[in-house]
Amino acid sequence: MKGSFPHVPYTIDAKPLGRRVLCIDDNCDVLRIEQSILEEAGYEVTTASNGVDGLSLLGRTNVDLVVLDCEMPQLNGIEVARRIRAIHPTVRIIMVSGVGMSEELAGIVDCFVPKTSMVPTLVLQVNRLLRNPKAVWK
Repeated sequence: MKGSFPHVPYTIDAKPLGRRVLCIDDNCDVLRIEQSILEEAGYEVTTASNGVDGLSLLGRTNVDLVVLDCEMPQLNGIEVARRIRAIHPTVRIIMVSGVGMSEELAGIVDCFVPKTSMVPTLVLQVNRLLRNPKAVWK
Protein backbone atom coordinates (compact mmCIF):
# COMPACT_ATOMS: atom_id res chain seq x y z
CA MET A 1 0.00 0.00 0.00
CA LYS A 2 2.89 2.38 0.64
CA GLY A 3 3.78 4.52 -2.33
CA SER A 4 0.34 4.22 -3.93
CA PHE A 5 -0.53 7.83 -3.05
CA PRO A 6 1.27 10.96 -4.17
CA HIS A 7 4.20 11.96 -1.99
CA VAL A 8 3.45 15.04 0.05
CA PRO A 9 6.33 17.25 1.18
CA TYR A 10 5.96 17.92 4.90
CA THR A 11 8.46 18.62 7.62
CA ILE A 12 9.15 15.95 10.18
CA ASP A 13 11.74 16.78 12.84
CA ALA A 14 12.07 13.20 14.08
CA LYS A 15 10.21 9.95 13.70
CA PRO A 16 7.30 9.84 16.16
CA LEU A 17 8.29 6.56 17.81
CA GLY A 18 5.47 4.86 19.64
CA ARG A 19 2.84 7.39 18.63
CA ARG A 20 -0.42 5.68 17.81
CA VAL A 21 -3.22 7.12 15.72
CA LEU A 22 -6.73 5.75 15.28
CA CYS A 23 -8.48 6.76 12.04
CA ILE A 24 -12.26 6.44 11.94
CA ASP A 25 -14.07 6.95 8.62
CA ASP A 26 -16.86 5.14 6.79
CA ASN A 27 -15.12 5.72 3.43
CA CYS A 28 -12.53 2.96 2.93
CA ASP A 29 -10.64 5.00 0.31
CA VAL A 30 -10.20 7.88 2.75
CA LEU A 31 -9.07 5.44 5.46
CA ARG A 32 -6.42 4.01 3.12
CA ILE A 33 -5.13 7.49 2.30
CA GLU A 34 -5.01 8.53 5.96
CA GLN A 35 -3.29 5.31 6.95
CA SER A 36 -0.76 5.54 4.12
CA ILE A 37 0.34 9.13 4.75
CA LEU A 38 0.46 8.71 8.54
CA GLU A 39 2.43 5.45 8.36
CA GLU A 40 4.84 7.07 5.89
CA ALA A 41 5.35 9.79 8.51
CA GLY A 42 6.21 7.13 11.12
CA TYR A 43 2.97 6.73 13.04
CA GLU A 44 1.39 3.43 14.07
CA VAL A 45 -2.12 3.51 12.60
CA THR A 46 -5.25 1.54 13.44
CA THR A 47 -8.45 2.03 11.45
CA ALA A 48 -12.17 1.63 12.03
CA SER A 49 -14.93 1.97 9.44
CA ASN A 50 -17.55 3.45 11.78
CA GLY A 51 -17.89 5.24 15.10
CA VAL A 52 -19.11 2.21 17.06
CA ASP A 53 -16.09 0.12 16.01
CA GLY A 54 -13.79 3.09 16.59
CA LEU A 55 -14.99 3.55 20.17
CA SER A 56 -14.62 -0.17 20.76
CA LEU A 57 -11.03 -0.09 19.48
CA LEU A 58 -10.29 2.96 21.59
CA GLY A 59 -11.43 1.03 24.65
CA ARG A 60 -8.95 -1.78 23.90
CA THR A 61 -6.04 0.14 22.37
CA ASN A 62 -3.89 2.97 23.65
CA VAL A 63 -3.87 5.82 21.13
CA ASP A 64 -2.47 9.32 21.26
CA LEU A 65 -4.69 10.86 18.62
CA VAL A 66 -7.91 10.12 16.72
CA VAL A 67 -8.54 11.25 13.13
CA LEU A 68 -12.30 11.28 12.82
CA ASP A 69 -14.77 11.75 9.97
CA CYS A 70 -17.68 14.03 10.75
CA GLU A 71 -20.44 12.46 8.63
CA MET A 72 -20.86 8.74 9.36
CA PRO A 73 -23.81 6.37 9.74
CA GLN A 74 -24.78 4.98 13.16
CA LEU A 75 -22.78 7.51 15.20
CA ASN A 76 -21.68 10.76 13.59
CA GLY A 77 -18.25 12.21 14.27
CA ILE A 78 -19.48 14.85 16.70
CA GLU A 79 -21.10 12.21 18.93
CA VAL A 80 -18.00 9.99 18.70
CA ALA A 81 -15.80 12.98 19.64
CA ARG A 82 -18.03 13.73 22.66
CA ARG A 83 -17.74 10.14 23.85
CA ILE A 84 -13.97 10.14 23.35
CA ARG A 85 -13.67 13.35 25.41
CA ALA A 86 -15.76 11.82 28.21
CA ILE A 87 -13.73 8.60 28.36
CA HIS A 88 -10.25 9.75 27.27
CA PRO A 89 -9.98 13.51 27.80
CA THR A 90 -6.26 13.65 26.94
CA VAL A 91 -6.56 11.96 23.52
CA ARG A 92 -6.15 14.56 20.77
CA ILE A 93 -8.90 14.65 18.11
CA ILE A 94 -8.70 15.86 14.52
CA MET A 95 -12.03 16.13 12.71
CA VAL A 96 -11.85 15.59 8.95
CA SER A 97 -14.88 16.62 6.93
CA GLY A 98 -15.99 17.49 3.46
CA VAL A 99 -18.91 19.43 4.88
CA GLY A 100 -17.13 22.22 6.74
CA MET A 101 -16.51 23.26 10.31
CA SER A 102 -19.26 24.10 12.78
CA GLU A 103 -18.91 26.14 15.96
CA GLU A 104 -19.96 23.05 17.87
CA LEU A 105 -16.75 21.30 16.81
CA ALA A 106 -14.48 23.99 18.25
CA GLY A 107 -15.40 22.99 21.78
CA ILE A 108 -14.95 19.27 21.21
CA VAL A 109 -12.06 18.60 18.83
CA ASP A 110 -8.49 19.91 18.78
CA CYS A 111 -8.31 20.58 15.07
CA PHE A 112 -10.39 20.59 11.88
CA VAL A 113 -8.99 19.48 8.50
CA PRO A 114 -11.13 19.84 5.36
CA LYS A 115 -11.08 16.69 3.21
CA THR A 116 -10.15 18.87 0.25
CA SER A 117 -6.80 19.69 1.89
CA MET A 118 -6.34 16.51 3.92
CA VAL A 119 -3.31 15.12 2.09
CA PRO A 120 -1.08 18.20 2.42
CA THR A 121 -2.14 19.11 5.98
CA LEU A 122 -3.03 15.99 7.97
CA VAL A 123 0.51 15.01 8.98
CA LEU A 124 1.38 18.62 9.80
CA GLN A 125 -1.59 18.88 12.17
CA VAL A 126 -0.93 15.46 13.75
CA ASN A 127 2.70 16.46 14.35
CA ARG A 128 1.64 19.82 15.79
CA LEU A 129 -0.84 18.31 18.24
CA LEU A 130 1.32 15.41 19.40
CA ARG A 131 4.53 17.41 19.77
CA ASN A 132 2.89 20.24 21.69
CA PRO A 133 0.48 19.07 24.39
CA LYS A 134 -0.77 22.63 24.84
CA ALA A 135 -1.56 23.18 21.16
CA VAL A 136 -5.02 24.61 20.69
CA TRP A 137 -7.63 24.81 17.95
CA LYS A 138 -6.26 25.86 14.61
